[in-house]
Amino acid sequence: MHFIKVLSICFTLYLISLSIYAETATSIERCENLTDQKQFYCYEQLARQGAVEAQLHLAQQYSLGNIVKKDTFKALYWYQKAAEQNNAHAQYQLASMYYSGEGTQEDKHKAFYWHQKAAEQDYAYAQYQLAVLYYSGQGIGQDKQKARYWFQKAEEQGFLGAKDMLQLLFK
Repeated sequence: MHFIKVLSICFTLYLISLSIYAETATSIERCENLTDQKQFYCYEQLARQGAVEAQLHLAQQYSLGNIVKKDTFKALYWYQKAAEQNNAHAQYQLASMYYSGEGTQEDKHKAFYWHQKAAEQDYAYAQYQLAVLYYSGQGIGQDKQKARYWFQKAEEQGFLGAKDMLQLLFK
C-alpha cells in the first residue's frame, strides 16, 4: 500500500512538472508576437520565473544592445542563469565572456569550465574552443591529445575550422 501511495505522489509531481513546462512554453510563444519593448518586458518576467529560453533571450538582447541599451554586466548575469540550467549556448557565451573579460574580469579557468560544460553537450563551437584551450594551455595545462579529441568532435559535427586545425597541428 505504501508503494502505491509513493508511486501516486511521484506521478502527480510528474504531471505538475509537465504542466509547468507547457505553461512556460506557451508563455514564451506569446512573447514572440509583441512589439520590441513589450516583448522584452514579457521575456524579463519569464526569465525571473526561471524560464531558460527567456533568460537566454535577455542575455542576447543585453549583449547586442538592439532593443535595450547594451549592458555586458546584465548579459553576463542572464547567461549565467541560463548556463546554470544547462543551456549549452548560454554556457558557451558565458565562457566567451570570461575568456575575453567582457562584462567581468578575465578568467581563463572559468572560461575553460564553461566551454567544457557546453562541449560535453555536443556544442560544436565549444568543442572547437575547448580544443584551442587545451592546445594552447590557457585555463588548463596544455594537453595535445585532448586538443586533438575535441577538434575531432567538432569536426564530426561539421565545424569548418576543426578539420583544418587537425591537419595543421597533427600532421
